[in-house]
Amino acid sequence: MKTRAAILVRLGQELVVDEIEVPRLRRGQVLVEMVMAGVCRTQLNEVSGRKGPDPYLPHLLGHEGTGKILDIGSGVTKVAAGDIVAISWIKGGGLEAPGGMYRWGKKRVHSGSAAVFGEKVVVAENRVTRVPAQVPAYVTAILGCAVATGVGVIQKTLQVRPGSTIAIFGVGGVGGAAVLAARAAGCRAIVAIDVSQKKLMWAAQLGATHFLNVRRVNVLSAMRRQFSEGVDFAVEASGVASVAETALASLSPHGVLAIAGHPGGGETFQVDPFVLIQGRRIVGTWGGETVPDRDFPRYLRAYRTHRLPLEKLIGASYALEDSNAALKALAGGAVGRLLITFNSEQ
Repeated sequence: MKTRAAILVRLGQELVVDEIEVPRLRRGQVLVEMVMAGVCRTQLNEVSGRKGPDPYLPHLLGHEGTGKILDIGSGVTKVAAGDIVAISWIKGGGLEAPGGMYRWGKKRVHSGSAAVFGEKVVVAENRVTRVPAQVPAYVTAILGCAVATGVGVIQKTLQVRPGSTIAIFGVGGVGGAAVLAARAAGCRAIVAIDVSQKKLMWAAQLGATHFLNVRRVNVLSAMRRQFSEGVDFAVEASGVASVAETALASLSPHGVLAIAGHPGGGETFQVDPFVLIQGRRIVGTWGGETVPDRDFPRYLRAYRTHRLPLEKLIGASYALEDSNAALKALAGGAVGRLLITFNSEQ
């Protein structure tokens, strides 16, 4: 069986969209016919080499999406052919297995256990979660990273309380989902901080109450005028390590900063230990501590009851052939979670 896929061949170069041979399924693997996949800044980091040397070239990209199970390998019990699933880089229940090893002429093409930039992809059982067929694909496509991390960091990592104040640094897919979740949590003040005025306008639609454009104001001065004691919580979702310094300084003496963005390899930030002695805390978050089998259904219930209007997170869609255009749009500051579309009927 052959399929078309977007392949990263060399760092710093455009993806090559071509036909590859799908391997036979091994134990713990499933074959998914993709409908939609989310485009994450992680893919930009991979293509540019910002993550560092890549020993797996050539390989497929992507780590969140949705599609239909076509076949299952031995040992798979969690899903069956015909099931609609959300795919995530976050491990859930089921067997752990490597991604498919595709053939491209005489070359091998690697893939991770949740690589989804192909019309038909081989992924691990523990990276898929069954979802209701009635939910639009553009919603289930972004559960695996944007929603898992952005909603999870508010609800699970920080456990934000009603009446809290929060600052969200970077309003991309993850930061946008965090704004949406902060509103659902009942925060009385949600500060959106970004370099893009278009993204700040989008944040207003998601529920942010205050807006700071890094290119127009001194963020800390502006926040101190509005919140003299600092905010209760902050989320670093820009993926720029040094932004965490500003985010930490924006906190109240007992505030908590969650690092949700993915900086480039080797990037660091500095911390004055005294701000920690005062009671401030820094925590990391691994996919918002989301457990796919338990939390994806919960997120979807909140969507279906209009408490989490996840459809507001969606940006532009691109065909697989236009994967490079999607990446360029993301790098250029496109608003919302961008999608790659395959054989979508939704």
